[in-house]
Amino acid sequence: MTTKLLVVATPIGNLGDLSERAKLALREADVVCAEDTRHTRPLLDRIGATGARMLSVHAHNERERAPEIVALLEQGKRVCFVSDAGCPGVSDPGSRLVEALVEAGLDVEVLPGASALTTALMGAGVDVARFAFLGFLPRKGKERETLVKGALQAGFGVVVYEAANRTGDLLADLFELCGPRRVVVARELTKLHETFHRGLLGQELRPALVEKGEVVVVVEAGAPRQETSASIDLATLVGDPTLTPKEKARQLAHAQGISVREAYARLQASTSTSGKGEVQRAGRLLAEAAHALLRGDELARAQRGGSVDDSAPAGTDIAGADALLRLLARPASLPAPVEVGEAAKALLAALSTMDALLEAIED
Repeated sequence: MTTKLLVVATPIGNLGDLSERAKLALREADVVCAEDTRHTRPLLDRIGATGARMLSVHAHNERERAPEIVALLEQGKRVCFVSDAGCPGVSDPGSRLVEALVEAGLDVEVLPGASALTTALMGAGVDVARFAFLGFLPRKGKERETLVKGALQAGFGVVVYEAANRTGDLLADLFELCGPRRVVVARELTKLHETFHRGLLGQELRPALVEKGEVVVVVEAGAPRQETSASIDLATLVGDPTLTPKEKARQLAHAQGISVREAYARLQASTSTSGKGEVQRAGRLLAEAAHALLRGDELARAQRGGSVDDSAPAGTDIAGADALLRLLARPASLPAPVEVGEAAKALLAALSTMDALLEAIED
């Protein structure tokens, strides 16, 4: 008898996906090695494979279990290995066990079947003719960025596994790294509530995501998708005081089909050109501080029953300067609440920055 380990794929949700070949192998097995015996036992009971001894073999002990499995095979036992669902060795335990058996001179036979990876790709409908499967990504840090960007730079689509309750954060990170590429989130594959959520990174998907189950995220290969309303004036965007830096970067990323990080870099470069952008920024800070001081002063006078008719409308640097001059002309009217104190600090910082930058430009 040829001694070989049978590596068996099991259903990822729908029990009908277990092949006849896999059922026969499990029914005839003397030993079934399982990632979680409690999870696999009901499956064996359903198909009538009740005679096999079960052996726990998981990610933390598969190397240590290998000598025992080698001994069983050499005794002529029929041994199968399964993970909880899908294909062993594909983001599941199994690769170390197979490696150890090959090193021991034994053969391995694979009984293929359902896989969340291939199922998601079959229904994604985006360009993934060439893709990089990254499994479960590191939660944070440089390694996460390196894996994703390396795959994209090589021209590959990206496929990753994730828990549904962390998918929103993952999509936000992918948008920063990839820009507005097409993405598909395949959730609860082969189960009752199987859903493909589709759209662009950086935008809400349709249908809306549900934070239940496990998902496969598929990001298309190729260049990021450029918005139809792609025209955008960079100088206008940089000088818009109503937008935060993050909002500016997101708008630029969508308009130019680049990642948010690249958009940040372009905004920073534009802001720094010839020092003018920094002077404009300091001017906006000055106006914002003046407006804040004005609001604090008007609030104090209103509480005292005073008139606020001489307040200037907000929204322009000229109005801000006018407000500042009027406040400085009557400093005694200023109370000392926290808001005014913080605004004064911001004003001093803006003035200091303005002076330093103007001196640098004049030099």
